[in-house]
Amino acid sequence: MTCRIGILSTGSYLPATVLTNDELERMLDTTAQKIVDLTGIRERRIATEYSGPPGDWPTALYEDICKDENTATMGAVAALRALEQAQVSPSQVRYLLVATNSQEQIYPSTAIKVQRYIGADHAIAWDLQASCTGFIFALIDAERHLFVDKHLHGRDHYALVIGSDTMSRTVSRHDRATAIMFADGAGAVLVGTQAPGTIRSHWLRTQYHPMIQLDTEFKRGHDFNPDERIPKSFIYQEGKAVFRRAPEVMVEALLEALKLAGLTVQDLDYLITHQANQRMVRRVAEMVRLDLAKVHMSGERYGNTSAATHPVALDELHRAGKIRRGSRIGLTSFGAGLTWGACILEW
Repeated sequence: MTCRIGILSTGSYLPATVLTNDELERMLDTTAQKIVDLTGIRERRIATEYSGPPGDWPTALYEDICKDENTATMGAVAALRALEQAQVSPSQVRYLLVATNSQEQIYPSTAIKVQRYIGADHAIAWDLQASCTGFIFALIDAERHLFVDKHLHGRDHYALVIGSDTMSRTVSRHDRATAIMFADGAGAVLVGTQAPGTIRSHWLRTQYHPMIQLDTEFKRGHDFNPDERIPKSFIYQEGKAVFRRAPEVMVEALLEALKLAGLTVQDLDYLITHQANQRMVRRVAEMVRLDLAKVHMSGERYGNTSAATHPVALDELHRAGKIRRGSRIGLTSFGAGLTWGACILEW
């Protein structure tokens, strides 16, 4: 079913601090060139402290982001930029969803913190955790809410969908398998029922597999030893297994979503895959026989920003004028859980 609900605007935030392969070479038993050969990544952005001008940001947001670029502060700036582009007030937002895997607290949720920072007092805010596929899951969740409001109640609403992650804080800088991959950033889109484009289709899947894991500190027995220090948990990843599985299921999801939209791969103007590994991106393009000129590749500059990957890419392409009215964009992703999925956008 085609639903005339689509993306109205985009926004993003990337930290100014850059971590290069040359710097990682001094920390790890590897070389800068080996990192490029293995992942295609040359540098990544790392959240620290913002040191730029305040712009039109609320005082509380500016003060906090100057202390710490985290999932909430970065997500709030990305959201404000999307709202500014659409000339929509935060008070007009009905739903505020944040896809994240690296929130600084279990609760309050990151979404509620963003709600406070931007002044979206009339919104309903919640987090969604689906690993690197989180933004696509959240986008479809928002679309469903807007669809019900429009078609059952005759109400036009706005939804902010944000992907924000500080993945550099979930890895050990001594783990060569993950330290070279993960990075930080945030992106946001404003979704509404008055958009010129639409979300044409989607296809989502989940299946348990332990190939990517990140533990919490809630371990059995800790309640009997409250003073015991539990070692910090870091991401565990079976790199070879991920590289084998991810392209296959991203292609599966993309083809299924295209089928539901009544389109083929060649009908796409752009394809944005998960940017975990640039070799993986090329593998997906090769499997679907799509010209690399139509495939967005930002991982070389930004690394794996997890749930922020797709909204950051959309903002980059939109502001550069590379996607415009009528453009057809495919999003596909894979993440821990396992989660995978795709959606087809018409701009």
